[in-house]
Amino acid sequence: LFFEDICGETSGIKMPRHAKSWGDGNKIKIELNNERSNAIKGFKDDVESGDYPNSNHTVDMLPGEKEALLEKLDNF
Repeated sequence: LFFEDICGETSGIKMPRHAKSWGDGNKIKIELNNERSNAIKGFKDDVESGDYPNSNHTVDMLPGEKEALLEKLDNF
């Protein structure tokens, strides 16, 4: 008896006689995969349309900060 058997996470196989499931882990795995697919599609669509990233999702350096960083790196 394995964790996956107990939680019902086995699919595409016949359960052995000695095993039993007390849950439907496959249902949750399918829902999670669907949510992941929807999220990746939404991300892709927003990137391709130019909606992401935008000024709400970026951080700018203060004036002079980049030059100070580059100078310190040169002297490192």
